[in-house]
Amino acid sequence: MWLFDKLIHRGTGTGIWDDVQISPVVARSIQECLNAFYYEPGWAKKGNMKLSGIPAVITNYISTLATTEMEVNCGTGARADWIMDQVKPLLHNMQRAVQLAAAGGELIIRPYVSGQAIQFDLVQAGRFFPTRIGDNDKVEAGFFCDYYDCSKGKFLRIESFDYSNGVLSIINKAYRNRGDVLSAEIPLTSVDKWAHLKPEFTVNNVSGPLFGAIRMPFANTVDDTSPLPISLYANALDNIKEFDTLYTEFLYELHSGKRKRIVERNAIVPRARDKTPGAIPVGVTYKDMTTDTYLIIDPDEQSKPFDDYTPAIRSSDYLTGLKTVLAMVENQCYLSPGTLAIDDRTGAVTATQVISDDRTTYNTCNAIQQQGIAEGMLDAIRACDAMAELHHLAPAGDIEPSVSFGDSVFEDTAQEFARQMAMVQAGCLKPEKLLSWYFEVDEDTAIAEYMATQQNNDEGFENLLGGA
Repeated sequence: MWLFDKLIHRGTGTGIWDDVQISPVVARSIQECLNAFYYEPGWAKKGNMKLSGIPAVITNYISTLATTEMEVNCGTGARADWIMDQVKPLLHNMQRAVQLAAAGGELIIRPYVSGQAIQFDLVQAGRFFPTRIGDNDKVEAGFFCDYYDCSKGKFLRIESFDYSNGVLSIINKAYRNRGDVLSAEIPLTSVDKWAHLKPEFTVNNVSGPLFGAIRMPFANTVDDTSPLPISLYANALDNIKEFDTLYTEFLYELHSGKRKRIVERNAIVPRARDKTPGAIPVGVTYKDMTTDTYLIIDPDEQSKPFDDYTPAIRSSDYLTGLKTVLAMVENQCYLSPGTLAIDDRTGAVTATQVISDDRTTYNTCNAIQQQGIAEGMLDAIRACDAMAELHHLAPAGDIEPSVSFGDSVFEDTAQEFARQMAMVQAGCLKPEKLLSWYFEVDEDTAIAEYMATQQNNDEGFENLLGGA
């Protein structure tokens, strides 16, 4: 799925890895985080380990908060409208894009021309390899990897790019993909999917590589010499492993705590052999899947032929341990205390609702929005504009891209309502302002459809305030 093994061992014989600016320690970290995200962590191979899916829960939670009220605008005019039409499908996938960026530390939004439109490829870590990083940690050169499997075999395309002084050079090469080794280069025409691509071309008068990058804004704690971002939960992998271990033991405790029935050997009447599926086993007069049966070794020492033993299940002890580890995971993932919780009915890990006092989670989302999503989206829109110009796809004109985020998901709605109501009562806020906010409509609609008659305004707002 990813080329980290080739990168770590540098054993392809093609020389393409010589200048890659990803150290082996960072490559291993990213690979471990992605394996955990896709429910294939290294610790799952040891025994019958049960996985909690914490990486998926955390990244889904953060990406949902960060993109719920995201708005993108390209400006006014025919060109801006055309660019916006191309970007709209991407906006529908932004929650997924940010989740993948959080899992691997970075995600590349790469626009490409398809017919007379522009589409976007979401390139996860493991398909993107920088070879030169310039000022402000901006990638100036590197390559993308695309995979293709068919009846003819497995193939890999490497698209190298190099940007300098307004000029972008792109080179496409194809190889057979055989395990950890790439074979000799083959023509692009050998693979139908890539036959239309140019082996090499140059684009002039561009402001940078034609893509945008959504990056996690946190410090790289895996390799202090690397400018590359790491996964949102890279620091928490050990505790996620510990949680899964405790979770597995907890489930074993529940399953092994079945009622035990102690029975004398003479009390069990043998049955004839019956090979019918679902038949009662030989030597057992009943079939009870919730009970384990034990035979008394020496019936003469027992005063009664039947006895029951139900062991105490240490569920509360395990839940205390699980919650303690979960609190460490929250801290290491920059989440407010109490964000993650264990459902007492299902045992599943869930994320709680955000309210105004969750400052740590708020700051984490804000950093991802402003330093990661906004910058990446603006670069992707500018790349889209440059490609439209290059291929003569859009009307002439300028664009003014912008990205903004709302934060109502972090507000305590009841508290905010009471605050605005108090301002209305004090004459500091017009009633239509409150109604506009509450019903999410413009002020004219608030007045026309939601405003009570003037004679009932004072009494109505007093009743609302008393109810709040």
